[in-house]
Amino acid sequence: MIGTPTAGMIHADYTTSLTKMLLFFLQTPILGNEKEHREVMFTMMVGASIGQNRDIIVEGALENDCTHVLFIDDDVGFDQDCLNIAAMRRMPIVIGNYRRKVFPGLFTARNHDNTESIITSESSTSLEKCSFGGFGFALIERQVFEAVPMPRFLHTYDAASKTYSTEDLPFYTAASKAGFQTWVDHDLSKKLRHNGNFQYTWDTEFES
Repeated sequence: MIGTPTAGMIHADYTTSLTKMLLFFLQTPILGNEKEHREVMFTMMVGASIGQNRDIIVEGALENDCTHVLFIDDDVGFDQDCLNIAAMRRMPIVIGNYRRKVFPGLFTARNHDNTESIITSESSTSLEKCSFGGFGFALIERQVFEAVPMPRFLHTYDAASKTYSTEDLPFYTAASKAGFQTWVDHDLSKKLRHNGNFQYTWDTEFES
């Protein structure tokens, strides 16, 4: 199940990327020798509550016996082989690391003990353990959602800073407690684009 929660505004790069990726995925073996039949479902949930939209997508995937959910945000662009790259890892949770759309463009993924951001650089490759990251491009196996009950994406509140979390932190925290490690895929990350006032990529340079 490919699922996109949205408030209603879809970026052009997302739509063209999705079309190309679906065609590539349905025609290209992941490990080079598969012959099994593949099916892909797609759902887009429009609404103001992103956490609820995600849970509706997940429940639909479970009801339809989907093996995975691939979350893609409506402002993310990606190369045609991104789903194949994530799927070939055979890990319960594989996510892309991309820059936030605000200065100084910090990466969304945090290291394994949540002390600093994970940086995708020229030398970064393969997988790296992380505590959590964004849902911009995140492939998650069915078993994770079965182990983490609703509400999976409920924002938390930090009294000290008087701030609310995004919906990704509580999910990845609960998944970790259920025994599932989250992995950043650096090869995948270099093929993602976060579209805002301009295209943010892994190698975007910022000036203070």
